[in-house]
Amino acid sequence: RVALEPDEIHDTFKEIELEQLTQRAPHARVVSSALSELGGHKVIVIRYGASGLTGDLDVTQYSIVNGASLYRLTCAATRATAVKHGRACETVASTLVVGE
Repeated sequence: RVALEPDEIHDTFKEIELEQLTQRAPHARVVSSALSELGGHKVIVIRYGASGLTGDLDVTQYSIVNGASLYRLTCAATRATAVKHGRACETVASTLVVGE
């Protein structure tokens, strides 16, 4: 656990998060990854496909660092409901408050 400053959240951190995802979910199929900003915090957004009990899932992971704390918000929906639930996930992510 090392405290990171906002300027230390960059492509290298994104690559570390992708490595961690691969270790946690080796069968995940990464679709995209991006460095973005939510609520004044830099955030890594990773979208990937995974297999679930009800079939294929579309998954979005938001990784947010605040000092020495790492928060991961993960949203998953079946392919059939991904568009509908994707908007709800974006709303939750945009209202997430860390470090308060």
